[in-house]
Amino acid sequence: MRTSQLHNQDRNGSFTSTGNQRYEIMKSVSNKRTPTIKPTSIVNSMMRNNPNVDVLATDYKILVDNPSTPIEIATRRADRIKLEKLNKAVSIRNNYCLLL
Repeated sequence: MRTSQLHNQDRNGSFTSTGNQRYEIMKSVSNKRTPTIKPTSIVNSMMRNNPNVDVLATDYKILVDNPSTPIEIATRRADRIKLEKLNKAVSIRNNYCLLL
């Protein structure tokens, strides 16, 4: 007999019982497993990433304790772009003067 005929004979009872057995086995195994434990004391991110905080503070002038507002960031960026354009213009002028 075919498997489908056997299932039809007992109205899928064997198929259902097999599925239930598998579920019960998986449930018992998962109950035996030790649960994952989250750390109870979350360490301050500054303490974990202390070298990163130092790099941000020294190289990029970003303070993690007191973050900048978007307006401050935009004004710093505008000032930086203005300074870069000024330096580029000065270097072009110096190169032009050297050619004459």
